Amino acid sequence: MRMHALISRSARRSLGLLVVAAAAALVATPASAHGSAPAATNAALAPGSDITAPANSGIAAADTAGSADKGDLASRMAGTVKANPGSKQIAKNVIQLDEGIIMVLATDDKSAQSASSCPSGWQCAWPHVNFGGDMLAAQRCVYLNYFQWAWRVSPGVYDDFAYDVSSVFNNIPGVTWSQFWSPRNNANYNAHVGSPASYVGDKWNDSFTAAQGCAGDPA
Repeated sequence: MRMHALISRSARRSLGLLVVAAAAALVATPASAHGSAPAATNAALAPGSDITAPANSGIAAADTAGSADKGDLASRMAGTVKANPGSKQIAKNVIQLDEGIIMVLATDDKSAQSASSCPSGWQCAWPHVNFGGDMLAAQRCVYLNYFQWAWRVSPGVYDDFAYDVSSVFNNIPGVTWSQFWSPRNNANYNAHVGSPASYVGDKWNDSFTAAQGCAGDPA
C-alpha cells in the first residue's frame, strides 16, 4: 500500500481514519514472489457492491485514546479488536473477526511476516510487499469484503483493507485459484495455490476490494 493513496481513498469514500489505542506486529522473513497469474473474471466476484464502500461500512469514528498507542503487542491487539466490533482475541497475536475470518498481527509495522504465517486451508492478504503488516485471512470458500475489516496503518491510526493489499497467498490445497476482485481493472487477480506473491505487481497493487478462496473452482 501507499500512504498517499490510502489517504486520498479515505477522503473520497468519506470513511475517515480511526484513531484508537494500538501498538506494533510479528517479525519474520519475506518469501519470494510468483509469476503473474492469468487474468480472469468470475461471477462470484463480479462488479457490484464491492466497487465502492456500502453506505453502512467503514471504520468507526475517531477515538481520542489514540495517544495511548504504546507500540507493544498488547495495546496493538486491544486497539485492533476495538477497531473491529464483534471480534475477539484467540491467541497472542491472532484475532477472530468472524466465522472463518482471522487477522494475524505483526509485532512491528515495518517488519515482514512470511507466507508461512498463512495457515493451510486459508487464503491470506497483507497490506505491504513482502508480507508486511497485519495479515487478513479467510478459510477456504469464505467471502471477504475488504471494506469491513480494519488494520493499523500507523500508531493510533486505522483504516479498512480495501485498496490496501500488496501481498497475497492461496494456501488452500485442492483449490487451484484464489480470486481477488479489482474494480480498477474490472477483473479478478488469480492467486495460484502454493505460490505466494510477495508483490502482486503494479497493475494490481492497492486495487482489491474483495476476495474468495474458491471462487474460481467447482464447488
